[in-house]
Amino acid sequence: MPLRGKTERIARLFRMHANKKERIKGSESRGYCGSVGLKITSTGDTLSDPDHPIILESIGVYRPVMSVAIEPRTRDDLEKLEYALDKLVDEDPTLPSSTMRIQARR
Repeated sequence: MPLRGKTERIARLFRMHANKKERIKGSESRGYCGSVGLKITSTGDTLSDPDHPIILESIGVYRPVMSVAIEPRTRDDLEKLEYALDKLVDEDPTLPSSTMRIQARR
């Protein structure tokens, strides 16, 4: 049974070589590969055969070594920035993100 109770459709698999990728038809047991376009799966999830499920240990969350403050210029920029940050956090759950509202200066 999948962790999220759903199955994921995998269109393409890749064997990763540093900054290059090679398209492959499948992966063997103990094999690691990459995929693109997954809708449900996120970083740290393990995909396996539903008849032979496995769950690997989740990745650890580390403390950040630096932080950056980003201030949008307009309200439209704020919405775009929030959307982009949400996407980044979806891709990398170790990335901390927070919002601090500051009153406008007079």
